[in-house]
Amino acid sequence: MKSRVKQLLSNLPLRQKFFLPMVASLAVIFTVATIYYPTRHKRALRDAFAHAATKTAELLAVALTNAIDQHNFQLLQSILEGADVDKNISLILVYDQQGELISAYNPRHILLRGVERLDQLDLRSVADASLIIRQAIRNNEEERLADMVFVYSLEELNRQALEYRMVTFAITFVAFALGILLIDKISRDVTGSLAHLHEQMKEIIEKKNFGRQVQVRTRDEVGNLAAAFNEMMRELQSRHDRLVESQRKYQALYEKYRRLNRLKSEFVSDASHHLRTPLTILKGEIEVALRRERSPEDYRRTLQVILSETEHLIAIVENLLTLAQAETDDLLLLENKVNVTELCRKQIRKVQPLLEQKHLHLIERLENGCTLQGDPNRLSEVMFNLLENAVKYSPEGRNIEVELSENGDSVVFKVSDEGIGIPDREREKIFERFFRGGNVPGAVKGSGLGLATCKSIVEAHGGRITVESEEGRGSVFTVILPKSPRRPEE
Repeated sequence: MKSRVKQLLSNLPLRQKFFLPMVASLAVIFTVATIYYPTRHKRALRDAFAHAATKTAELLAVALTNAIDQHNFQLLQSILEGADVDKNISLILVYDQQGELISAYNPRHILLRGVERLDQLDLRSVADASLIIRQAIRNNEEERLADMVFVYSLEELNRQALEYRMVTFAITFVAFALGILLIDKISRDVTGSLAHLHEQMKEIIEKKNFGRQVQVRTRDEVGNLAAAFNEMMRELQSRHDRLVESQRKYQALYEKYRRLNRLKSEFVSDASHHLRTPLTILKGEIEVALRRERSPEDYRRTLQVILSETEHLIAIVENLLTLAQAETDDLLLLENKVNVTELCRKQIRKVQPLLEQKHLHLIERLENGCTLQGDPNRLSEVMFNLLENAVKYSPEGRNIEVELSENGDSVVFKVSDEGIGIPDREREKIFERFFRGGNVPGAVKGSGLGLATCKSIVEAHGGRITVESEEGRGSVFTVILPKSPRRPEE
């Protein structure tokens, strides 16, 4: 049992080991000062009051002897009423030898039972708050002439005792509270620095926060320990920062390497797959042309096919390079102020020959003065690709609508057609590279890179591109570009 208590005490925090004994000592002092000393003081006061009451009763008995011996009841009453000089006298009753009441002095009008006879007198109602003295009145021959019941009030005693207790309690309580505060402050000063050290070490372990310093301004042993600990933390923080920076750089390089390696593999795979068909066509046309002598018209037709496929190859390579640059964040993004309205009109003029070939009607709704910060060449690619797609996939004689407007801090470019539309199941895939819809006619050439390129350029400008379409009824492509573009990672 002793060992368990000893172990329990040894496991207490240092502040409690210092604080609890001091508080216990103060509690003992407080108890003694507020209970023992007031009780002892009241007992001493009671003894003094009892002594004074006894002396007063004896003197009064002597003064009453002659008046009773001479049966002078008027003098007897006068002597009793003269006792009012002592305000603590609350009742005097004088009884003759037969126990009959012959005189009384009751300045406080105390109500008593059986007061007419001594043997029937009931003083229980005043017993707790008064001293009751029964004094025999004798003559010189020591003959008993009468009995006097003398009641001496203890109200003044209780008042003084209560006042002493209250004053003692107030002074002791204030001293106790000040003592607690002083002990608490001293204990905090002694143990606070160690507690800070403990919290700091705990925080380092849990949160890996090496930057926090223990604030201890004392120059004692605890202060020296804290200073050494802070120096160790500064060195640890410096090394940790260098390690984190090295890890961050390594991780960035590693991610860039993985990204470039993936892009290289994808580029090689995409290029080899999608360049094979046009190169095969070129090779076939050239081989056919070289088998025998042909007319100038045949050579012209062959050269036109070669030119068309060459242009197709160039478009594929340019789109692949654009996508690769976008993936590596190297897509050109000039922070120039671009007049988007004029840019849009130029792209409409470029597709005008295509419109005339298919007898398509273009409806323009262009708001004048639309401007933003961006790359005019890349924005031209987006507009031309969307206009060219609208022409490609629209039957002859249909309408194409082009809208351009400002909406708050953005510029909105919209191309609507009445073409073949996009099936619901394919709408989420049209911005993927090399994807072509299943309802696209075989005669319509394309690489499947145009919309993927548009999406990369738009996102590089901090914008977004969306599509609304219904199969057989046409599509609406909407491009929303901020006037002051930011890269997505910003």
